[in-house]
Amino acid sequence: MKMEGIITPIVTPFHRDAEESINYEATKHLIDHLIDHGVKGIFILGSNGEFHVLSEEEKVAYAKSSSAGICGNRMLLYERNDTFI
Repeated sequence: MKMEGIITPIVTPFHRDAEESINYEATKHLIDHLIDHGVKGIFILGSNGEFHVLSEEEKVAYAKSSSAGICGNRMLLYERNDTFI
């Protein structure tokens, strides 16, 4: 797949509950909105994705959930490191 077009980094939405759990429904809505408006790729868990507060299991679950909404000629990019240099 050729990397071209707009690739948008997104924040990780959280519920306002005691656990501050990931809001998967809001993530799906955000991804659908961006794709509907022509974005060619989504970048999750980057420096604005709150990767530093998520466990490895949460990161994997979030990536799997996010990828479910990506189809066709769209890309899902994600950061797996705990720090950026």
